Amino acid sequence: MRSVWEDEINPSQLLWRYFKTSRFLSFLESASLYFAPLTQFVDPFEGAVAVIPPKFIDPRYVELDFEDKVFRELKEYTNVNCWHQAEHESDAMWRLYAEETKGVVICSTLSRMKSAIAPFCFTPQSKPEELWVGPVRYVDLTQVRIRESGIERFFYKHVVFESEREFRLALDLEFARLFTGRLKPEGVFVSVDAKLLVERVILGPLLPEKERDQISKYVHEAELGDRL
Repeated sequence: MRSVWEDEINPSQLLWRYFKTSRFLSFLESASLYFAPLTQFVDPFEGAVAVIPPKFIDPRYVELDFEDKVFRELKEYTNVNCWHQAEHESDAMWRLYAEETKGVVICSTLSRMKSAIAPFCFTPQSKPEELWVGPVRYVDLTQVRIRESGIERFFYKHVVFESEREFRLALDLEFARLFTGRLKPEGVFVSVDAKLLVERVILGPLLPEKERDQISKYVHEAELGDRL
């Protein structure tokens, strides 16, 4: 696990992941986290180096450099798992990602992640891929152009998304996919030890009683009952 920024990251910083009920149960059953290619994300500015108004020649883009020309390809090869960085739960995150408080949220820390997330190998024969981590930096892409050409590009977002306070885990699978011939962008599952990863499990206050009982059963079977 490697920090994308030179700044030191607090290993005890609370990190939250919000789930729909079905996805939380899948997380427990599979003991894995899903890393989605950035091309699956709704945000059209993922990985963008600038936001240009329509019908306007932006001087930053008079001539595209090489990194900009392969932008789409870079997005396809970068797989990301997202968390919310905060000292407490977020009502906005509940509503966006956990079915209007009818889902589940888990709380973790970077320290827990380091011990819980297994090395990811694209194939059984390949070496473990580097796992990059760090908080997203929010900048006004209408005013500045991002110059980074590596994995750092995907740890910047347009300032309008600042309320997300996102913390990212990212895998750059460009060479892995090229060498195996698997060029189609698809998500990957990375194995985790849930008992090491999870500090707290919080059920949405509007979960139907039947679902609460079902989730509680699964959580206890996963030996996480004391954190529910």
